[in-house]
Amino acid sequence: MRFFNMVQLFALTCLFLCASSSAFALSFASAQSQSPVPCPNPTDTISQSRVADLVFPGNSTICLNLGSQGNGRSSHYSTSIWRSFEIEAEHTLTGVEFGVEQSRPENNSSQSVAVNVYLNPTGGAPAQGSNLTLMRSTEAEIRSGAEFFVCAGIRPLKVDVGDWVVVEVHAPEEQGNLFVIGSNSLGESAPGYISYGPQLSPAVRSCGPMMMPTTPTDLSTLGMGYVNVLVKLLSGDLSGTITDVDGDGIPDDCDVDFATGSDCNSNGEIDDCEIAADASLDCDIDGNLDDCQVSRDPSTDLNSNGVLDRCERTSFLRADTNADGTIDIADAITMLDTLFIAPETPMLCKDAWDTNDDGLVDIADIVILLLVSTGGASGLNSSVTGVCDYDTTDDTIGCQQYDGC
Repeated sequence: MRFFNMVQLFALTCLFLCASSSAFALSFASAQSQSPVPCPNPTDTISQSRVADLVFPGNSTICLNLGSQGNGRSSHYSTSIWRSFEIEAEHTLTGVEFGVEQSRPENNSSQSVAVNVYLNPTGGAPAQGSNLTLMRSTEAEIRSGAEFFVCAGIRPLKVDVGDWVVVEVHAPEEQGNLFVIGSNSLGESAPGYISYGPQLSPAVRSCGPMMMPTTPTDLSTLGMGYVNVLVKLLSGDLSGTITDVDGDGIPDDCDVDFATGSDCNSNGEIDDCEIAADASLDCDIDGNLDDCQVSRDPSTDLNSNGVLDRCERTSFLRADTNADGTIDIADAITMLDTLFIAPETPMLCKDAWDTNDDGLVDIADIVILLLVSTGGASGLNSSVTGVCDYDTTDDTIGCQQYDGC
């Protein structure tokens, strides 16, 4: 088995000079991919390679298990190739294309590699597992062959200027499989990275441990600056169109599987889209779904009817128990009659009966009502303002109906 180095690169240079570029590249039409999302027709590409469509034979790197594997052939270890892109313009990412120097599946047909797309909030080099947010993941089926390109479609992902997008092409360790990423030595604007996962099988390594980093490591620091791995982002123009890739009836811009945003009720649709479609779901117009607010804080719905208390507020005149628009002795008589003679009489606006605004309707409220209705002065009746207003106190009573304002 091999570990490609600079000596081999020099020997292979002649082969490159004598071969036509058509021997090394494959078009989008012939790219092999069986990812769940079709390979797109991009309107733009984002690449860090000076020449992004040319695979050099023998230029890349892979650490191999030289022991007997299945059909007697050596295999690659669990390997990830990484690139980190700083986004310079708004894009809707629709796929990833990468080069393959060599694919030799154990079954002589195809092998699967994972394509993961992350956002890196801290920017710069990828630090595996510590600063990456996985946004899209798919699998690409790699046929047996050499020097070609593979396209893997992803669900549309909108990115903005200044975002950092990290792509990982991960080839898992599989018995007898060989996968070597495509590269050339024609220059790049940013480095590629490599990392290796746990070794799952008994091994006779083609590389020493120092050449098998477990976190993404700049290839140039491993003495392989000539390995300019070929990985690029594909961008599509989806403006003016409504897409629903998964066919669930939710446009991709509002579908949590395709876009970012809060989905507090976990129904698959971004909250802002729900509110835009039905304003009644946000009765207090604060940008949050009412049912989520009630779920998070039951004290916002003290009567447990599923509606925010502040959205049920009715204007009323405190101490006007008979709802005739005035405060007088008749209100005191109404309260005395209801509390002590006919308690079955409904109180449609308990807030009006709660003259001291303590959340209860009791004898203390009668005392204050008598003071107010007879013109008595007391610091106890400060809650009775004599004007129609809403109850701003959180309590278990409310005002379902009041016709006096």
